[in-house]
Amino acid sequence: HVPPVISPLYKPGAGKRLGFSVVDNTNELESFNAFLDGNWILFTNDKGRNFYHTLSPNLENGEHILKIIVTDLSGNKTEKEYTFTK
Repeated sequence: HVPPVISPLYKPGAGKRLGFSVVDNTNELESFNAFLDGNWILFTNDKGRNFYHTLSPNLENGEHILKIIVTDLSGNKTEKEYTFTK
């Protein structure tokens, strides 16, 4: 099986919203987890392949690290890390 592919829907940090598309050949994911500066954050899912998070207005200005970990039902795992500045 092929590991999931994570793709940004738009440049991370470019606006108030983060969005990612996840494509996997099994079409089902076991888990989607995201961490902003080491802290888990909730993403919503549109019952499809897209995941969204609205950044808090209290997020400090400066550089931030977003890490996304996706696992499919076959146990394949993909990790991506994005650095952005607010």
